[in-house]
Amino acid sequence: MFDGRELGGWRLLSGCMELEGGAISLNHPFCGMTIVLAEEVRFRDGEVEVTLEPLPTSRPMQPYVIALRSRVSLNWSSLYFICYPDRMEVARGSARLPNPPPELTVYYEPVESVLTWRFVLRDRLVEVYRLGTWVATYYDEHPQSGTLAIGADGWGLHVLNVRVRPDNEE
Repeated sequence: MFDGRELGGWRLLSGCMELEGGAISLNHPFCGMTIVLAEEVRFRDGEVEVTLEPLPTSRPMQPYVIALRSRVSLNWSSLYFICYPDRMEVARGSARLPNPPPELTVYYEPVESVLTWRFVLRDRLVEVYRLGTWVATYYDEHPQSGTLAIGADGWGLHVLNVRVRPDNEE
């Protein structure tokens, strides 16, 4: 999906991005909310692995979002994994409710390094791993086929690697 060499297959929905040092660089200063969408993949079930490097800033770190099973349409919806340094929140956003309250919150020890998130999606069951360690199980009441999006607001984020292994190519 992304191997550090080109931005093909990624669409900028808002903000700004560029290829910088082998990473998708999101949110340079003054870009506002940046959201990128993987255009060439659709999945409902399978595995998604995202390796990210939050960039240091003088301001407190804002969360970044990994959105799975994102359906891009007028009546869009997406499963949000909102990642903070010390916790992750899970919520289902939609055109009717773009900023939903979290359905699940999981706390963990913050780290100041590159982070790898892995999501294993099997029908309603979503297993979440951070740095190779299981952190949560989420039950998606409305599993749907969609794609992957990554968002950041107010600070920089490098997307180093993205792998998607769908169980059901569509």
